[in-house]
Amino acid sequence: MAKGAQDEAFLHGYTVLFGSTDNNYIQEEKFLDALKAKMVDGIIYVSFNPATSEKLLENITVPVVFMDRKIKKRENMGSVLIDNFSAMKDVAAYIAGKGCRQPAGMLIRYIDQGMPLTDRILPYEIMERGTLYNMKTFNQFT
Repeated sequence: MAKGAQDEAFLHGYTVLFGSTDNNYIQEEKFLDALKAKMVDGIIYVSFNPATSEKLLENITVPVVFMDRKIKKRENMGSVLIDNFSAMKDVAAYIAGKGCRQPAGMLIRYIDQGMPLTDRILPYEIMERGTLYNMKTFNQFT
């Protein structure tokens, strides 16, 4: 996603600034303050917690696009969503088609109820075990 955003922005005369906050609210707040100070034209945002991020962005007037996060639509905010469930179903089918029957390390890293990752885990569970588990049981994979 990052390369695609950078390439497209460059075609339109923009530069993309990247930053990582390691899922840390304080770092996220500081990074957004830095972007405000730099007077950026817009923000492409992949937040670890859209609810707190919307609060951080309350006073931002530039356009903000959340990537792969559902948010409340506001005048200057929107989101681009990926169909993770279908994508991971395709990944699971592809891996199974190659003869792999235990793709346990395929994608599971961060577990958080309500995040897009939940859409990525379910197809794996369907393929691997033929059943669905309560999301709280997924910490076994971290």
